[in-house]
Amino acid sequence: MARRFEQSFKMLLGRSTKKLAFIALGISIAFSVLRGTLVYFGELAFTSLMLLASRNSALNLRRILSISSVVVATAAMVELVLFRPPFSLFLMVPSITSLVILSISPGSYMYAVPFVASAIIYSKISERAVVGSLVLLFGLFIVKYVSKRLAYGVDPFFLFGSFVESLFGKSDSFEKVLDSFSETKDVELFLFRINGDPPTVVIVSNVHPGPFKNVSGAKLVRMLKERLEGLGYNVIFFHGVGGHESDPATVAEVEKLVDRIASALTERGWVKCDQEGISPFTIEKGDVKITGFSLSGCPPLILLSRRQGSMDDIPRDFVANIENLPGILVDAQNKFDGEVYWDSKVADDLKAALSELPTRKCHPKLGYASVPAEELDPSENEIGPLGMKVFAIECGSTLGAFAVIDGNNMKEDARKELEKAARDAGFEVVEIATTDNHESTGGSKGRGYKIIGEFVPISLLREKFVSALKSSRLNISEREVEFLTLRVNMKIMGEKGLRLFEKLVEKVKVFEALIAAYLVFALAISILF
Repeated sequence: MARRFEQSFKMLLGRSTKKLAFIALGISIAFSVLRGTLVYFGELAFTSLMLLASRNSALNLRRILSISSVVVATAAMVELVLFRPPFSLFLMVPSITSLVILSISPGSYMYAVPFVASAIIYSKISERAVVGSLVLLFGLFIVKYVSKRLAYGVDPFFLFGSFVESLFGKSDSFEKVLDSFSETKDVELFLFRINGDPPTVVIVSNVHPGPFKNVSGAKLVRMLKERLEGLGYNVIFFHGVGGHESDPATVAEVEKLVDRIASALTERGWVKCDQEGISPFTIEKGDVKITGFSLSGCPPLILLSRRQGSMDDIPRDFVANIENLPGILVDAQNKFDGEVYWDSKVADDLKAALSELPTRKCHPKLGYASVPAEELDPSENEIGPLGMKVFAIECGSTLGAFAVIDGNNMKEDARKELEKAARDAGFEVVEIATTDNHESTGGSKGRGYKIIGEFVPISLLREKFVSALKSSRLNISEREVEFLTLRVNMKIMGEKGLRLFEKLVEKVKVFEALIAAYLVFALAISILF
């Protein structure tokens, strides 16, 4: 399941999709000129009207024109390859159009409209054309039925359509899918409250802030920021353990979680961290790098990174095999480069690193600073609402620092540049993490999936980071720190739901083959009728 959503965003939102639409429109115009007919403009109008009739939040006028251009260009190319005259394969147009509508309009029967319309229009041409339209509609019914049987009773067209609709517009259709697969479980979060002006709350969440854009858990970071800053707190967010199986099922579940965290800030049960903490450290073993920071005498934050493999969502079963974990494990989510794997060798490397934690202790002094998101990425296409949070920790003679940037993963060279800048400024132990926030996943301007440092200049990240380091160092002081473990019973996607998604993803080629077979069938009917 690793990066399935990310790969989907690249496919659906990348620049290549826009280029394809422009090329297709160009082909339609060129064919109309070269073959001396306006029929392709008629087919373009037909397809656009059918898409307009089935319009939902995912279909704006630009996308309708883009899809129509591709449909008509495809039909025109097939006619050229088969040496057929213009409009001889007119039944291909409603076939492809209906297939598109079926794929992007979840739960709607509008995909039948192009065939009904074509039957009415083509009745002026021949009765055979009407029969052909009805045969192709029946064939699409069969494709939909067989697809659902192959997909364990889940309609893959509805699943994909709800995904697209939720991605491009404001729709809860994909959340309804998540909710139907969800499990109710206790989820764990770890909170640190640090006095200051303003006070800071550090959240390590084992709830995954996904799956994407404006769907359910992807709103978690923004909602926490709005709610807790409204209560007067500076907010720092880390992702802990787990992946998409820990996505909240709906926005209502996110609201429930945010309410619980907010109420916890006024409740009893907080533990004062007035003992000594361990000194900041970095340990590397094999493919594992761990960097630890004690905010005081409570459990240290242990930020897990990778040296060769990609740092992407620490699996729950991977952590379950680590006995007596001496701190709170944090997914640094700071290396998108490389393969995603969590095998026994990585587990052995982590255990070896944890066995060498330092014993030197001290009362740490803390300082912090923030860089607003608008100073880094005003459009929030890559960096989310929390911007950049920087902490400086002075522990005896050791000076450490960490930054948390609100985004989903990071280019390795960007992280290394920031680490170097901190070391040049005199910080010995340094780590850069991201929140794993999926809200900016997918996005505008045709860029598709984005990671930190891909479009936001690394030089700007470095400049703002160095400035924040200086500010955090200036306000270093001894601070009162409290700690709370919070458990919330809520609906999450769950292992069963995730496994079902994985099975569906594994059958993608089967679905593609089924659709290809239908298109071949549509071509044969077009030739015959």
